[in-house]
Amino acid sequence: MDTTKKMNFTPEIDISNSFLEWDGITHWVDAQVKKNRNLQKIVIAKTYERRDIFILKISNGNKKPIVFIVGSEDGKDWVSSSVILNFLIKLLKDSDMDNSLLKYFDFYLAPILNPDGFVYSKIYDRFWSKNRREFFPPISCLNHSLSVGVNIDRNWFHQKVSKLMEEECKNIYIGYEPLSEEETHTLSYVLNGLAINMIAFINLKGFSKFITIPYAHREPTSNHDIVLDILTSASTTLNKIYNVTYYVDTSNRLIYNFSGNMADWVKRKLNIPIVFTQYLKYQNYVLPKPSHILQLTQHFYTTLNETMIIAKDIYAPLFNNKCTISKITISLINIVIVFQSIIICC
Repeated sequence: MDTTKKMNFTPEIDISNSFLEWDGITHWVDAQVKKNRNLQKIVIAKTYERRDIFILKISNGNKKPIVFIVGSEDGKDWVSSSVILNFLIKLLKDSDMDNSLLKYFDFYLAPILNPDGFVYSKIYDRFWSKNRREFFPPISCLNHSLSVGVNIDRNWFHQKVSKLMEEECKNIYIGYEPLSEEETHTLSYVLNGLAINMIAFINLKGFSKFITIPYAHREPTSNHDIVLDILTSASTTLNKIYNVTYYVDTSNRLIYNFSGNMADWVKRKLNIPIVFTQYLKYQNYVLPKPSHILQLTQHFYTTLNETMIIAKDIYAPLFNNKCTISKITISLINIVIVFQSIIICC
């Protein structure tokens, strides 16, 4: 006799081999929160189309330095959110192990920063990038459609940008002012509030095999050399284990002058010690497939693990709860590190 209906049984959703729809993701996340005491869901805002923008906090107790990870700013980027959710599962499974990352860090994950764009890409236009903000008065485009959306991937700008990026009908339209969108504006407040305890910020994206560091438009950061060395070492490990090459450098060297990106804003405004963007791609596939998710999750986990093993020994003393260190002091220590003299002050 079939007792499934009587038991009200809901099969476990497999996130390791499928790009879930928005409702599937939210149901899966809520189920994980219910059964894991170390996991908390925090809704920080609503999008233009009234979907939740949420963050997941994972901590096993005592307050530790924060690692903040963001994915799916770009509507068509389905893979970064899938990787973050599978990374979450690994964190939760490994939480009791001696070498678990949760032993040393608290994690904040924003799997899908652009829910409206994600849903639109899923249903209507696979290559949609922007959010779904509508403009008033309406703005007509050359193809007789109305302009919709801002590219929140670039809405963090704090320097002069190309005129092309100021045109509302373009896919790269950056918005009428920095942080003009609910997605970016609200997240900037969250990041500001957590900055004093944040040791690392990572932005995950799809479609390439790069690891980039700030800045896209100006001189290197004060700790450029040491972060470059750390991430190059992580890339070498990736190559040894998976026979895959992730190129490491500033974003303007590897891509182009990527104005308005989140990593540049976080580094310049908040001076977080470790800031990088990892672009994930399986072999030479232009678009990721569900079967690529677990392999790309391993690529990201290995990158983060290798990076933070080194970073915690260099930067963790700055986050000792018994002492308060100003941002100016952190900047000075970064400069001293570059010149091979590590100063730890408590």
